[in-house]
Amino acid sequence: MLPHIIYGMLSFLLENMERSAVIEKARFPAHPGTNFYSDPEIFIFEDAIYVPGLNHFDNLMGVFTREGYLIPQAAFYHHSPSLLKGQPGWTDPVIAQSYPVLETAIFAGHIHDQYGHFITEFISRLWSIKDIRTTEKLLVRCARGLDEVFTFQWAIELFDLLGLTKDDFICPDRPIQVRNLIVPAPAFAEQGYCYRRMAEYCHELGDRAMQKLEGKNLLKNKNIYVSRSQLVCGTVKIDNELALESYMRALDFEIVYPEKLSVYEQISLFRHNNIVVGIVGSAFHTSIFTPAPRGVAFNMKSAVDANFLMMDGINEASIDYVQSDSFIDAEERDGNYYETKTIKNIEDFAIKAFSIVEKKRNLFFIPNMGKFPVSSHVDIKFYDVRSHDGRIVKLDPRTGHLSSAEDDLFKKVILAVIPNGKNKKAYFISGEENAINIKILQTPLSGLSVPIDLIENEEGNHSFFIPETRHYICALPISHGGWLQGTSLEILPWEKFGLEEKINFSPTTGSQIARLCALIAAITQNNQPFNADFYLNQTPEIFSEIMNMKNKMISLSYPSYLINE
Repeated sequence: MLPHIIYGMLSFLLENMERSAVIEKARFPAHPGTNFYSDPEIFIFEDAIYVPGLNHFDNLMGVFTREGYLIPQAAFYHHSPSLLKGQPGWTDPVIAQSYPVLETAIFAGHIHDQYGHFITEFISRLWSIKDIRTTEKLLVRCARGLDEVFTFQWAIELFDLLGLTKDDFICPDRPIQVRNLIVPAPAFAEQGYCYRRMAEYCHELGDRAMQKLEGKNLLKNKNIYVSRSQLVCGTVKIDNELALESYMRALDFEIVYPEKLSVYEQISLFRHNNIVVGIVGSAFHTSIFTPAPRGVAFNMKSAVDANFLMMDGINEASIDYVQSDSFIDAEERDGNYYETKTIKNIEDFAIKAFSIVEKKRNLFFIPNMGKFPVSSHVDIKFYDVRSHDGRIVKLDPRTGHLSSAEDDLFKKVILAVIPNGKNKKAYFISGEENAINIKILQTPLSGLSVPIDLIENEEGNHSFFIPETRHYICALPISHGGWLQGTSLEILPWEKFGLEEKINFSPTTGSQIARLCALIAAITQNNQPFNADFYLNQTPEIFSEIMNMKNKMISLSYPSYLINE
């Protein structure tokens, strides 16, 4: 992170210099895809027919029932509305009776020779293998051939994470029948849907990748720019990207070239509290291997590809998709790329990109999770609380009670404060990664978050008022255990507390406390959208508690977006 004085200078430049570059939210597709939270189904077909086809995807290949009908769960789809990738709906079952017979197999999709499609068309079908496979071969399509694909370094490393070798596969070059074919439905379909199981399985692979890197120096707490300048071909080329790298380095970004890293190292970029910045592309598919990744992706298409949004939606991602008028068509086109762009006002562009990243790093955001163009900043501040005798208030994890006494077993507790009209609503929450239930003695207040009204006294200290009981919270003296209890009818010395703001504090993304804060902020600040489906399915106990808490807050109106969810 840059020194505050440098960041201050940059902020001044952004606010006071007339510049032409604009960075704004990218356009989202008309149909951003669907997320599911139950597991995909597993099917078994007797006397299934497998036709490999002649080319990459053609009007012959497919997996069919013995009656000759295309099996939807073994087919490949893309676009919205969903379309088959060239496969026919039927094959001749009479001719199929003369095909060679394989006794049993598990259909595992298409081993693609392109990194992103390898994830979406192959890894997406392996989510159940460890539970259902005994000795069965994995039946796959592989247009390039297994021998060639197993020479690609990135594929070798992914197969290593998957725990698979060439001997695990069968890749027929002619049609066959399979007496018993097991078909796990894919956890992902292009521009169609993505299951939460896809993220969970990829997280397991990501954890294995980190084990491979154990003991190595990895980038941590860094802003990372993912550059394409070393590629020789691809979708988009930025012809002055080397100049952009220089500006980004000056702004304390780490410049990385994914093609020069192992797959394990690429996965690590999205972990360890890093924020990844770059052009939308296969590098951002790597985010699926990390829970709750953060990043800023510059979009070059008319709308963001739904594939990225669906992965974000089930992965609790906070990846902002933005576009900029600084990207213009280059004067000279490179034939090795579909598009060649140049960046005008390159210094301005770099500074504004840095500003976006610094805000994501230092302020609290509700993850967009693919449902919105950019993550939502929330005006929330976090504080340590000191009692009247200057002692830090902590949490007894054995009972959930708050106390200012010193005890090695006590855990940290923080006060989250959110503006609410003229008043400030405050919430006691556990400062641990995993939320702990809190109780205030002599009150009905208990739960993962304890809401109170924050009152500022004339002396500059604060008091905590419980609207439900019309009492104030006091801190007993240490001789009586220092316990906090809600029994006071007026503000006396024991009812006065000091607040110390935790500067640049933000809960770790993906943690229970971060989810708790996101739900509190979204529900109490009616203008803040959030992915209710994700929280309802992944943390139903937190979702239920916050909704119950909200229903007790008569002063808050029910958010219309929640009704629509």
